[in-house]
Amino acid sequence: MEDIDKYACHDEAMQCMEKNNAGEYEIIRNAAGVQEAHSRLYYRTYMPAPLQHVDEQQFLIDEWGHRLNVIYREIGKMQGLSFYETDFKARNRQLYKQECISVLENNDIEIQLTDVFSIRLSEEIFKKKVLYECMEEHQDRICSNILRGKFKIKHLNATFRRNQIWENSKFKKVSLLEYNPPAPEQVPELMRDLELYWNEAIRIDPVIKAGLLAYQFLTIMPYEQDNEIWISILLNFFLRQKGMGSDYYIPFARYFVEQDAERKSAMRQVRESGDYSKWISFFIHVVEMAVAKTNQAIMQLEQIHKNTLISIENEKQKSLLQEISAFMEENPVFVIHDIEQEFHTAYNTAAKLVAILEKHDLIKEISNKKRYRVYCYERYIREILR
Repeated sequence: MEDIDKYACHDEAMQCMEKNNAGEYEIIRNAAGVQEAHSRLYYRTYMPAPLQHVDEQQFLIDEWGHRLNVIYREIGKMQGLSFYETDFKARNRQLYKQECISVLENNDIEIQLTDVFSIRLSEEIFKKKVLYECMEEHQDRICSNILRGKFKIKHLNATFRRNQIWENSKFKKVSLLEYNPPAPEQVPELMRDLELYWNEAIRIDPVIKAGLLAYQFLTIMPYEQDNEIWISILLNFFLRQKGMGSDYYIPFARYFVEQDAERKSAMRQVRESGDYSKWISFFIHVVEMAVAKTNQAIMQLEQIHKNTLISIENEKQKSLLQEISAFMEENPVFVIHDIEQEFHTAYNTAAKLVAILEKHDLIKEISNKKRYRVYCYERYIREILR
């Protein structure tokens, strides 16, 4: 046990060296979530400083102003698209799934098309989908409930974590401990500070404030899992609250995950130097990608929708085929039995309708089976996964 005390003293010395404007490291002994051994175990966590202490002057950078203007133009396009499109919910639900895929793959969970895009969702996708359903049902109180750890998902309560968690980095398929977020008993107070900052009127640009909110949330990691999804939901609502959002959902978590190494590096630089500018530069880059690519996806999906309707324009059962095309936008992977059940038609009729769609090269059979064939709305899925 002498070695543990030696390292504890070393870390306590390092704590003094590593304290800066953004926070400090703390030694926690015998805290919640750690199994004790001879009452000597401890872990070293990072305690971020309240965002109210951040100097706003450091964010007045000309280069950022230009990049923010580009973001505003893209968000303006998105607002225009949602204004003219009557039914954007199907598009949003595919954007939710796009985000889920990224988060699950980042956790080394293998995902198949049939797990994600069919009526028969995998258990992992179903659990994530519920988060977004709650968001749609409780828009009036989603933000405050997430920030307070009092969000009810179906029959379960999504509460702040009660265990210590760690962030890993993958190196040649080996997970290495990289970051210890605050201890669980510290989370409620930190989140109260974050909620106060959310509601505080400040002079900095809303996108930069959103970036600081994202940094603090991901630094605290208030939930045991799905922190990327929770902050993505919060960012969408924050931007809408500031008049900068649209009815379309921007899958920020996807881009945090795709830029995982860059995200961790930017956050580490804040912890080491106390300078938030590296993180804000990274965050602006994420928002640039997210809004531009989301706009592109929405426009392409709308064009695919229009092309599908044009393809079936002269078919005798045009009306039913149009309804099926709307069904495929929600469930782009399906079997004939799904069409039979959804539209209360005979199996042979459903098979003929599927054959018409296949004839127009709108769908593709992906199972290579003679029976129970699986079909895919290929162009639609390809655009979602782009």
